[in-house]
Amino acid sequence: NFNCRKNTCAATPISCPTEIRHSGCYCLTRDIEGTIIIDADNVTLDLNCHLVDGDGAPAAISVTNHVDITIKNGAVTNAGSLGISATDCAGVIIEDIQIYGSNNALSLTRSISSQINNVKAYDNFNTSGAVVLVCLLYTSP
Repeated sequence: NFNCRKNTCAATPISCPTEIRHSGCYCLTRDIEGTIIIDADNVTLDLNCHLVDGDGAPAAISVTNHVDITIKNGAVTNAGSLGISATDCAGVIIEDIQIYGSNNALSLTRSISSQINNVKAYDNFNTSGAVVLVCLLYTSP
């Protein structure tokens, strides 16, 4: 079983596919079909026990080149490539999430200082062996 904590959502509500362009806290008010793109630093996206159905898009939730991103508390499905994709980011936290029915569940590519906590990935379709991709770039001083 997967525990989900329903919130009262004092954050900015989201009820449809969207692009988040400003820092802050965002919270789903219902299940949505489509993608959520995070295009800002310092964002918390609380799925609030709801489902993001990627509707076959490359990623259901995507963030590129941003810092301090938290995605938590819900489920992601039906993405053509990745349930959740974070590329060239720092300080990404993904927690209390279920990812299923996508090609790959999760990708953290060149995303440093990131955390994955209590993420359940199942029934994803990748036949090449990788369901969770973690590719970090480290440059020594």
